Amino acid sequence: MKRFLLIALLLSTPLCWAGPPYITDDPEPMNYHQYQFFIFANGVQTPQGTGLNVPALEFDYGVIPHLEIGLTIPLTINLPKDPEGASAAGLGDIQAAAKYRFFDETPTHPEVAFAPAYIFPSGNYDRGLSNGRSWTLLPIWLQKTWKKWIVYGGGGIAMNSAASMRNALFGGCVVQHDVTDQWQLGAELFAQGATSTITQSFTLLNIGSIYHINEGWSFLLSAGKNIRGENNLVTYIGFNWQSKTT
Repeated sequence: MKRFLLIALLLSTPLCWAGPPYITDDPEPMNYHQYQFFIFANGVQTPQGTGLNVPALEFDYGVIPHLEIGLTIPLTINLPKDPEGASAAGLGDIQAAAKYRFFDETPTHPEVAFAPAYIFPSGNYDRGLSNGRSWTLLPIWLQKTWKKWIVYGGGGIAMNSAASMRNALFGGCVVQHDVTDQWQLGAELFAQGATSTITQSFTLLNIGSIYHINEGWSFLLSAGKNIRGENNLVTYIGFNWQSKTT
């Protein structure tokens, strides 16, 4: 069961691509009354097996100025390497999140936001599709821009009291460049402490791209590999649609 649970946990946040296509989030909430959808697939390959969220849906909405709320609903697939473990697919753990920006960016200081998230144990724990108990994320994110360059990052703590799980610190940084008006390339360095009694802390290098197809639609892609800790591989592919700013 621990091996099954590990895959489900790795697929949940922080490895939930909080700022698609990256794991690290930015502090930019949706504008007031603006909303967006993501439809995506992400995955993680570990020494214990492979886990996928495919498809997964995310919805974010600007409820008041500087405050966004969001909901992510995944279909999770668990493919353990253990020959005694059975593959499983079904509803994964649902995430409800908020993002409140309390400092706007100025020429002298970055934009800053608090972005808590609550993960519900909606998946089937016995089949390795759930953490088994609700848990929370408490991160702070910052961002600064210089012409065609954007740098954002931060971190926080994942608080998880499920069986065999541990509280863990996490953090990351993304450097992103506007190659053209439609195309952005970026690189991410993300680190996380051990989240359970059988996992290690790790550092991950991730490369991503965002292509703005038109005014509403964008295509997002990233892939990364651990440079410290377990030999894990992560991937993300998805589409984003944003409403016009009102």
